[in-house]
Amino acid sequence: MEEEDRRRRKPLTRGEQARRGEEDRRTKEGDANEDARSSMITEMQETRTGEDGESETFPQEDATPIGRASGYNSRHVPGGMWLSQLNITNGMPRPSVSVSNRNRRGCP
Repeated sequence: MEEEDRRRRKPLTRGEQARRGEEDRRTKEGDANEDARSSMITEMQETRTGEDGESETFPQEDATPIGRASGYNSRHVPGGMWLSQLNITNGMPRPSVSVSNRNRRGCP
């Protein structure tokens, strides 16, 4: 009871607000929709086993292969690396700019 009061008093993060709204909507709609929604969500998720051996559930967007990806997902590689981190553009390795080049151009 006290814990719920404490949760009510502190400002909610966006995720917390969304979750709270989802809970309210679920109680209004009834359980029939809830069952359908939860089964749909489970289909859209993929379970992976982390390095420490415990399995985590990821939303399906995380698991999109690069070929089919579009929009936000196109930058996301299934292993959790971003394409920009991999230093790839259009399948060609991007030449890294050396410090001497930067100085020659007069950039700080």
